[in-house]
Formats: sequence, C-alpha cells, structure tokens
Amino acid sequence: MGMPDKATTVERIMENKAYVSQFKELYGDTIFDDKDKAYAAMAEAIASFERTELFAPFDSKYDRHIRGEYKMTKQEELGMTLFFSQQFTNCNLCHQLKKIQEIAAWVSVVADPRNINCRPKFHLDICIFQS
Repeated sequence: MGMPDKATTVERIMENKAYVSQFKELYGDTIFDDKDKAYAAMAEAIASFERTELFAPFDSKYDRHIRGEYKMTKQEELGMTLFFSQQFTNCNLCHQLKKIQEIAAWVSVVADPRNINCRPKFHLDICIFQS
C-alpha cells in the first residue's frame, strides 16, 4: 500500500531474498525481467492467499446465519439491513468479494464479536471506523 507505481512495488518485493526465490520458483527465473508481469504475479499470489481458509475462514455469525446454523438478533439484522441498504449507506457497493460470498467485509468487521472495537459508526453514507 502506498507505493507510487508498479515498478516501485516490484523493486520492494525484490529486496526480500525469500520472495525473489519463491517468485522464481512459482513463475520462472525471468519473472522480474518484466515489471508488469512481476506485478501481475504479485497480485495473483495475494489473491491466491486471500482465497485460503487461513486468510478468510468465513466462520462468523453471518456465515453461520447463511448456513442456517444461527439466528441473528434484531440488532444484527438491522446491521445487515444497513450494510446492504442502497438508500442509507451503500456499504456493500465497495465492501464485497464475489456475489456468492457477498459481504466478507461486513462479516469481519461488524458481525464478528471479537471486532467490537472496530465496528463502524454510520454518518450519512460514509463508514468511519473508530477503534
């Protein structure tokens, strides 16, 4: 985050010998010859990691609700309504993965009770996260 361009991002990756070795093992010895290809490989590697259960176990109250294993409280239902609302908040327009998975951001921030200090405060159409 905060890198000015693809080339700078790839240069940062190349500063880590372990990353260089792993990238070459996965994408070939010439992966860093083309900055755009190296950047695309980085994006692919991150996306692959984000699809793992280690990164996103999807075991929140919302996930259990979708599976029919949990009945949400009225407050949780209101939060879900606000999250999906096109009239009040529009949160789900930015905070989404695939339509099938729907709202991973809402799950991790709002529904998981371990994140009580990270719950959003709604002001107009903007989520402001306060810790």
